[in-house]
Amino acid sequence: MAVENDWIAQPCLNCGDPQAGRFCPACGQRKGPIRVSLRRLLADVLEDQLSINAALPRTLGALFLRPGRLTADYLRGRIAAYIAPFRLYLVSSLIFFLVLSFTSRIGEGEFANLRQEASAAAAALDSAAARDSAAARDTTTVEIRTRGARFGLWITPDSAGAGGNWARDVQINTGIARLDSLLALRVRRLGELPPDQALRQVFSDALKRAPTAMFLLLPIFALMLKGLYVRSRRYYVEHFIFALHYHAFAFLLFTLMLLLENTPVSPVLLIWMGIYLPVALHHVYRQGWFVTFFKWGVLSFTYLIGLFIAMFGTLVVALLLS
Repeated sequence: MAVENDWIAQPCLNCGDPQAGRFCPACGQRKGPIRVSLRRLLADVLEDQLSINAALPRTLGALFLRPGRLTADYLRGRIAAYIAPFRLYLVSSLIFFLVLSFTSRIGEGEFANLRQEASAAAAALDSAAARDSAAARDTTTVEIRTRGARFGLWITPDSAGAGGNWARDVQINTGIARLDSLLALRVRRLGELPPDQALRQVFSDALKRAPTAMFLLLPIFALMLKGLYVRSRRYYVEHFIFALHYHAFAFLLFTLMLLLENTPVSPVLLIWMGIYLPVALHHVYRQGWFVTFFKWGVLSFTYLIGLFIAMFGTLVVALLLS
């Protein structure tokens, strides 16, 4: 304590202001020793970035146990008591994707199983082709049909069973000719790699771009709330604050689910995930339960569509740029 008091009485090392205090009244720099232990340095970082002294436990308690409380308090002006919404979102998303990068890697044994299954399927196709030449002209197809339009990816059995490029005769139809040619070219280049290595490369590149895709969904989620609660006459930024808090909760909850996978706690967390959003909407927007559940259903359905489009776009970008 005596050492700390000595530093408080010293002039600021940054601007030279002679006034005493823990923080310089002129430039705001905190006074204290520069040469500190690594433990103290990390503690200072946590305190500066997360306000870990008091705001962190208070924020996490409200975020997990009281749906909508953070947003409601923020909109009432209680800002200093909690971690700022943007900081909370950024830290929670960083933690989630770091944990995901370590826990969701497909092991070498699983890749080997995939390769064995692919080889067995190719052998079966070759056998069928030997019995019936017409069968040899069929294609292995992943497709979506919509009003006569055919979207998907096709690989012929001959090329799939060959020992060289397994994607040599790939065909892609997304409805955009230029994009189809670029994707087909990229998939053919990936076909020069073993299937497990190609899959790992695409997955790794997609995972690197997933945080950006999720961040771009934030304003869309807030815009959905703006449309559903247009009569509430709230500003768009208020819906955006709700989006930040909800996504921060989702990231942290999914992080716990990854860490506690295959434990009795995981189903409980999944149930809480399903309950959380309608309760939060009810607490923040103050509408009846029937209306809240209806809007929750509309919001969930439209957001899942947006999430699917974002995941598809992330995969396309990963294929093009990997």
